[in-house]
Amino acid sequence: MGSHASHESGASCSSSSSSSLISALGHTSLEGASYPCDSRRSFFLSGVASSLFILLPNQQARAASSVDEPDATVARFRDIDDFAQDNGWETMPSGLKCRVLRAGEGDARAGIFDPVSKFKPFPFVEVVYSAYLPNGKMFAGTALDRKASFSYQVGIRQELQDEDGAVMSMKVGERRQFAVPAELVMENIGGGKIFGSRVPDVDAILVDVQLLSIRPY
Repeated sequence: MGSHASHESGASCSSSSSSSLISALGHTSLEGASYPCDSRRSFFLSGVASSLFILLPNQQARAASSVDEPDATVARFRDIDDFAQDNGWETMPSGLKCRVLRAGEGDARAGIFDPVSKFKPFPFVEVVYSAYLPNGKMFAGTALDRKASFSYQVGIRQELQDEDGAVMSMKVGERRQFAVPAELVMENIGGGKIFGSRVPDVDAILVDVQLLSIRPY
């Protein structure tokens, strides 16, 4: 099973008064509000302060994650042979070709540093993806679906993204491309689909994926 252990953060939260937190939010009117008793007022302000400390780290972490905007189109290609080794492409035994555009360093906050395939049972992942036809046009992707990301459990549907060299080989933070030949699409036991979308009858497709997170099952 992959490395997924909890590590305490080295950062410490400095204490501050409830009134300063409320003031920072602009809710200065709360200071002048009338409460039946001081204890109820303190309870309310304490609850707001607790919510801030819970929500802010998650919002900051999400904003810090590196996500590249998917390309609406890519350079045209003819078939799988256009993805050459001298351009960084590696050929897998299945015929799928892949290359890493941005290395992934894992999720330090969650203690997850292994690739997806190391986790058993297979985990849930969150990705941003786009898939292209030989004419360079996108035919499937989170951008086309107007979604910020796509989440699913790997290995269940046995679709093309579950092939070796695709999402299964990725680490959190990684951006990878993989090219799929028509033969592999036809042989795929998941019905020749990529992230739930059926692949058209073409010589090859190009898929661009960014792995945002891994959530062990």
